[in-house]
Amino acid sequence: MKKYLSFILCLLLLLALPMAASAANPYVVDDAGLLTSAEIAQLEERSAQFYIDTGMELVIVTAESLDGKTAMAYADEYFDANYGENGILLLIAMQEREWHISTTGTAIEAFNEVDLMGMEDGIMKYLPDGKYFKTFDRFQSDAEYYWNNEEISDFEASLVIGLPVGLVVALIAILIMRGTMNTKTSQRAAAEYQVDGSFNLRKHQDLFLYSRVTKTAKPKDTSNSSSGSSVHTSSSGRSHGGRGGKF
Repeated sequence: MKKYLSFILCLLLLLALPMAASAANPYVVDDAGLLTSAEIAQLEERSAQFYIDTGMELVIVTAESLDGKTAMAYADEYFDANYGENGILLLIAMQEREWHISTTGTAIEAFNEVDLMGMEDGIMKYLPDGKYFKTFDRFQSDAEYYWNNEEISDFEASLVIGLPVGLVVALIAILIMRGTMNTKTSQRAAAEYQVDGSFNLRKHQDLFLYSRVTKTAKPKDTSNSSSGSSVHTSSSGRSHGGRGGKF
């Protein structure tokens, strides 16, 4: 009986670990005071569910200032100091008007550069206008979307690799078939196919088929510029990916 009781207690403990981790390290840290308590609770619950579903921590952090650090370093170090091995963090720094997404562990591959660019588009729909809850809600929605569509992306990658191979095989087959059906020798001039006296050129004109246009790129507005960051090592020695910019 005691063995069964110990087993049940261990099982309950394992099931409680995600909730305990969430309680010790909240997924939503609003140091800049941008959200209501109800909004924080809603975002917190959604991030906790994301962790249960994926094993990755989905973190939102707002800060008054970067304290002299870059947004990338601040986001990377904050995650390293407070969370586990796998996750994605969105940082908003109000004084510097900067944002940064940091990925680490399995999240580096789960959210590639194209995914992060999509997340940026979603964030920038609301962040410049001060719609902070909508910004974070969209960030969570995009994280869920890109995670759920990862298998589709793997299929697309296989298709990109397999399609050229199939085309080459098809081309070889066509060339072989063409070689077996070639019973007519080619002619260098059209005289062989022309009836005598049937061609009389009375009018001619010049037709320009191509033109060359030189274009100069319009200077971009850099006030809301963004940049991607290749996989790099944080001050704690862990690998991170990410993307960030100004708002």
